[in-house]
Amino acid sequence: MPMTTLLPTSDDVGTELLSPPALSRTIRAMSLETWWPHLQQDSRDWLVAHNGEVLNQSVLQDIERVGGPIPPQAWWVGETTSEGLHLSDAAIDWVEEAANEELPEAPSGAS
Repeated sequence: MPMTTLLPTSDDVGTELLSPPALSRTIRAMSLETWWPHLQQDSRDWLVAHNGEVLNQSVLQDIERVGGPIPPQAWWVGETTSEGLHLSDAAIDWVEEAANEELPEAPSGAS
């Protein structure tokens, strides 16, 4: 049986149950729109030039450097193949908008 942790809800009425792994992802993981400006310029340039391709190791390391471990459930995480990790379709669109200096936002309901 998985261990759970009781946490107060945002309105301090009742409690919310979170398993420890969910709690750690909530605290440590950042979303694309949060970590993007903190990436090295070379990583942002690569993501724009290679948008939709498998993320290379140096870009993945830079994302983890600024955003923490990559959460598999994040809106920007796409399919993982034998070649590696891809951005989601929504993230590919986001990167394109950022490249065009359109001030993109995360999709509604994104985490």
